[in-house]
Amino acid sequence: MNPVRMAVLSGAHVHADTYVSTLRQLPGAELVGIWDHVLHRGRDLAERHGVLFEADLDRLLERCDGVVVAAENSRHYPVVLAALRAGKHVLCEKPLAGAASRARDLAARAQRLGRVLAVAFAVRFSPAALRLKTLMHNGALGTLVAAVGANCGKMPGGWFAQKGYGGGAIWDHAVHLIDLLRWMTGDEVQSVFARSATLFHPDIEVEDAAHLQLRFSRGWIAGLDPSWSRPASYPTWGGLQLRLVGEKGTAEMDVFSEFVKEYGEQGVHRRIYGDDPYICMVEAFVEAVRAGRMPPESLLAPAEDAWAVERVVEAAYRSARIGREVSL
Repeated sequence: MNPVRMAVLSGAHVHADTYVSTLRQLPGAELVGIWDHVLHRGRDLAERHGVLFEADLDRLLERCDGVVVAAENSRHYPVVLAALRAGKHVLCEKPLAGAASRARDLAARAQRLGRVLAVAFAVRFSPAALRLKTLMHNGALGTLVAAVGANCGKMPGGWFAQKGYGGGAIWDHAVHLIDLLRWMTGDEVQSVFARSATLFHPDIEVEDAAHLQLRFSRGWIAGLDPSWSRPASYPTWGGLQLRLVGEKGTAEMDVFSEFVKEYGEQGVHRRIYGDDPYICMVEAFVEAVRAGRMPPESLLAPAEDAWAVERVVEAAYRSARIGREVSL
């Protein structure tokens, strides 16, 4: 069986090293190269992992079957578009396009071309998330009444905190929670009320604190906290918790609750163990590339789901700007 030839496009994202190391070690995959429009960043990433760096995007696209896009948020759309035009399957970091209209365009292009276009909503691959979804579908909670979620973490810094490049805490963290609620319930957001501010890092250009209140079409509500509220000394990068409240019961999950606490000269650290959702996601994408399609049972998030999430995020930013609930 020939290996699936993969490339990583850009080293901008904090998960770029994870993508590269996973593809290098994954049976059935061959990492043929790394590209980055910032040459020194791409070369550094390639040198760290002993991988070829290619400065010409078109040349690298000629040599691969699929790509992982880990560029700055503002560059996702043009890079994904280039990969689709070259006939490649794509896994893109979230958000897919940073605008719902562009995400819909990419989804339509991928469908016309018969190419896999998936978005990195990796939390779907968490055993805790799968279990919570199963409880919902088995009726253990009864009719859903409300949900409360938090995806808080440290401020990523760099381009994440620059207006026009990253977007802020809502683009960075709320998207995972919105995707999980849609995926678990099969329901759609009807309206959004949001507040945002820059509270923890006054020198950055985007919001680091936010709260979203979502109303879904079946009448239940959700409150979400996506803030970059963890201090630099916090023992983990962040965390994700979700509670579903139904008429028959309540269920909670904490995606990163399996850890070993380590005390050392550099402070306290929590070492997460168990299945890594990002590794599982990359494995699923490689298999989808091999098959040439996304299997119906796949946990990969298709581009259509990314478009739906980006509609909600846009409504949240508009609500925060005008101070009123916004209908979708």
